Amino acid sequence: LLLNPNLDAANAPPAKLEVAEQVPSVNSTAAETHEAAHASSSISDDSRTTSSETGHGTLVSQLPWLDPTEYRFVLDSLDQPRLQKRDETHPGRIVNVVCAFPASQPEKYLSVRYWDEDGDDVELGLVRDVADWCPESQEVIRRAIQRHYLLRPIERIHRISLVAGYLEFDVESAGNRMQFVMRWTQSQGVDFGQNGKLLLDTEDNRYVVHDVDALPKRDRDRFLHYVYW
Repeated sequence: LLLNPNLDAANAPPAKLEVAEQVPSVNSTAAETHEAAHASSSISDDSRTTSSETGHGTLVSQLPWLDPTEYRFVLDSLDQPRLQKRDETHPGRIVNVVCAFPASQPEKYLSVRYWDEDGDDVELGLVRDVADWCPESQEVIRRAIQRHYLLRPIERIHRISLVAGYLEFDVESAGNRMQFVMRWTQSQGVDFGQNGKLLLDTEDNRYVVHDVDALPKRDRDRFLHYVYW
């Protein structure tokens, strides 16, 4: 911000506070930036952290963290994730979990939210790292994330065929064999995180290869033969 010494301070326009993630490359998408700003909307006076801890530029100066020794995540009889206090018998509140950085850090800096009586989206707090929680809570958190984003992870690629401008995939996801078709264009296969790809099929379903280099060599060669950008 350049200051004009001749400008009256009383009439000076207020400085803008930027909360969006500073994105140096396409690896973190505009959608991820939106999630980051959305996930950091609530600020607490305790459990502070600075933006430098996240490694994602200017976000917020302080965030409310949930303590794994004080809270736990459980599934109720309807398979809905709930946040409970460990020392209480109350069933807790139904929540959803939003990633601040779904591509680059999918299990860190998670926003735990709920809908109030007026239909407003309210933040309860943040999970610093899924690994900090007990195994039972970790499973619930991961299921809540998968339910929110509906991303199908690709673990194996058995076949890819190019037919009339479309790619036909035969892949393995979460141990299940499945097939899908996507248009052979760069807009349908975009960067995801440091070395991943997000694929959108013709029905707008989303499939993700978290790390192309981590695929078995034969699978990787099949993938890069067509998705080389």
